[in-house]
Formats: sequence, structure tokens, C-alpha cells
Amino acid sequence: MPSKKEADAVDAHVGRRIRFRRIMLGRSQGDLAKALNLTFQQVQKYEKGVNRIGASRLFAIASFLHVPVGFFFEDMPGETQMPEVSEVEPVNIDFMTSKEAVKLCQAFSRIEDQNVRTNLIQMTSAIAGEVENEQAA
Repeated sequence: MPSKKEADAVDAHVGRRIRFRRIMLGRSQGDLAKALNLTFQQVQKYEKGVNRIGASRLFAIASFLHVPVGFFFEDMPGETQMPEVSEVEPVNIDFMTSKEAVKLCQAFSRIEDQNVRTNLIQMTSAIAGEVENEQAA
């Protein structure tokens, strides 16, 4: 984890992409700051990657700069690259935020025996019609 004064690689990359797009549109840091109800110094910190940007603020920046949020994560170098969508297992977000999912996770986390956890995962996968070829890590 970087020190407080050192920019995280992802934050720095996002900041560079914000600066790039802002300049391409001929907009100043002051213009962006005014649109977001911030100081231009805060925009400077975002662009340098010194301060992290929350999701709602990043969405507002993307709207101001007329780009999708994903634009800020494109072309990330090295290990900071996000996996391709095809590499990510699809998840039903509505279910994952439901009361049932929360209760299931709470109950599962109380199971101390790793073998029982593994067997439960295999059984659930079988019921769901999936073939589980690998052992749980």
C-alpha cells in the first residue's frame, strides 16, 4: 500500500485519464471543479492521483467529460489491468444484495470445518446444474 503522499498506481492512472480528457475538451481544472462543486486544488489532487475518487464523484466527472466511467480505466499498464469481462464469472447482483444471500453468507462464514465448506459448495453447484471439477481452494 502506498504511503499517504504517494499516489496509488490505479488512482494515478485514473487521474491522468481525467486530465487527458479534460484537456482534449479544452476545459480547465476550474471548469471541472465548478461543475463538481469543488476547488480546483481538489481537481489537481484527483488528477495527480493523490486523492481517491469515490464512485459517485467519478460518475459525475465522467458525465461532465462526456465519457463512460470505464474510459478512466482503459489502457492501464501492467498488473493494474482489469480482467477481461469474459474472465469474470457473472454474478447476479440482485441476488447478492438480497436478504437471503446475506443470511447464507453469514451462516456459511460460521462453518469452521473446511471440508464441510467444500462439500457444501460442491453440493450447491450440483443442485444448480454445474459441474465442479476443481477442489475449493
